[in-house]
Amino acid sequence: MTSERRRVEAAAPVLSAELRRLRGLNRLTLAALAKRTNYSKSSWERYLNGKVIPPESAVMAFAQTVGVRPDELLMLRNRAERAERAEREQAGTHRSEARRRPGPGAGDRRAAPRGGR
Repeated sequence: MTSERRRVEAAAPVLSAELRRLRGLNRLTLAALAKRTNYSKSSWERYLNGKVIPPESAVMAFAQTVGVRPDELLMLRNRAERAERAEREQAGTHRSEARRRPGPGAGDRRAAPRGGR
């Protein structure tokens, strides 16, 4: 595994951890964060717990709310998004390969005669 791939795969948990850290430093409740960013409390719960990657606009609003430059957070967000996309593509590749690959003895099967006559 390349070091870039390791960095990309680790980005989602790192992003959510950094968002939680900054939220804690600023002593923001989910309600306060939701009010200041116009994203719901339930959305922030999903973003902060790494269940969903936040949209860029949410990351920008978060950065402004906690008073940090958004560059690093956006970089982590983009890495997490790339990792998620690669994971989906890889899962899709495995599924399509499984569909194309015949099962054991599939080439030996002949149409079974229909019974009844």
